[in-house]
Amino acid sequence: MSWASVAGRGLTLLLDGLIKNRMNQEKERVRQQYRAELDDLYSRYAKATAASQSAVASRPRTSREEVAVGCLPCARAHLATIAGTLKEALRFARGDERGILHPEVQTRLQAAEEEITAIERHDWTPEKILASPPEQQQVIRQLLPELRELRQDIIEIQSVEDLEKAAARAAELSVRLRMEVLRLKGLDTSKIVELAQRVASGEMTVEEAKAELRGSSAAKEEHGNEAP
Repeated sequence: MSWASVAGRGLTLLLDGLIKNRMNQEKERVRQQYRAELDDLYSRYAKATAASQSAVASRPRTSREEVAVGCLPCARAHLATIAGTLKEALRFARGDERGILHPEVQTRLQAAEEEITAIERHDWTPEKILASPPEQQQVIRQLLPELRELRQDIIEIQSVEDLEKAAARAAELSVRLRMEVLRLKGLDTSKIVELAQRVASGEMTVEEAKAELRGSSAAKEEHGNEAP
């Protein structure tokens, strides 16, 4: 899977929450439309950063980095599973009068807790954290307390509204970790994060953020074409 595709999916997930709040009546149609547009936009944006990715990829790994290779990628996969599992639980809870007492909801809540346990006991153990490069340690130490808070949120779910909040938090953590992994691999995600934060704060619309990101991508491509 290309970095452009991975990054495109990451930004799509990040913007999904914003789209749901602003366009609730047409959320499915709007989501599909943005997904297609953002995939195309990210494809061009990633090409503009290909040089920096190549430079990072060509750098020899140290033994310290080799030891920690499974730490972030595996946790990223677990978090993506948690987000998807809670999303499915929410779908069942909303579609049945039993709400969170629906057996499928309870099964998925238990599965989400088990995924969090897997991260803590296998991926982000103290020894693996200490064996990781400093930049990876920083990411893990920032997200680990929030992961534990997510577990508590899941344990304390008593209503569909509680489940909605937990699902939203899981989706946010999943995207944040995905973006951090991309950043550590050499993809410049600072502009994406900045625009997403501005959209979330109401400073600009999703369309304005897309236009600005498109302009940034075009400038990078133009600069790359000018390089000898």
